[in-house]
Amino acid sequence: MVGLGRIGRQLATFAQPLFGGIIGYDPYLPDAAWSDFVQREGDLPSLLARSHVVSLHLPLLAETRNIVDKTFLDRMPGGSYLVNVSRGSLIDLAALQEALNSGHLAGAALDVLPQEPPPPELPLLQHPRLLLSPHAAWYSEQASLELRRKAALNVVNWARTGRPTYVVVQGQST
Repeated sequence: MVGLGRIGRQLATFAQPLFGGIIGYDPYLPDAAWSDFVQREGDLPSLLARSHVVSLHLPLLAETRNIVDKTFLDRMPGGSYLVNVSRGSLIDLAALQEALNSGHLAGAALDVLPQEPPPPELPLLQHPRLLLSPHAAWYSEQASLELRRKAALNVVNWARTGRPTYVVVQGQST
């Protein structure tokens, strides 16, 4: 797991019985927030070298844009998998295409792309080792109810305090 915020930690909880061992890297996660079953890795290159499945859970910042480049992918073991359900622009799509074409990556699963909807001529869309979901993997009845609850709470809190609880700034929720 690269990034162990709320969503990364939840996925680690779900994945632990399936994989048996979870390795995590998150330089910003406080010591008290690490799960007992997630082995903390001190640096990203070491995590990549040891991981057969890498799942990204990062915000899109200047330092994370295209973090998954040729160097990142080359550090992963041959035959490994990449999963991205956070931000599309974390991945250099040309580098991903190359890693899939060469067979270095056995596969990739993406819920997001840098441009949505993607241009139909994007060659990666046709790759046989790419699983692409329609950026709706978050959707469930529970998530829909929570979304409505938070929207209503925003209105109530704005009326009471002059500020909503859940603010969206420059495309990122805070």
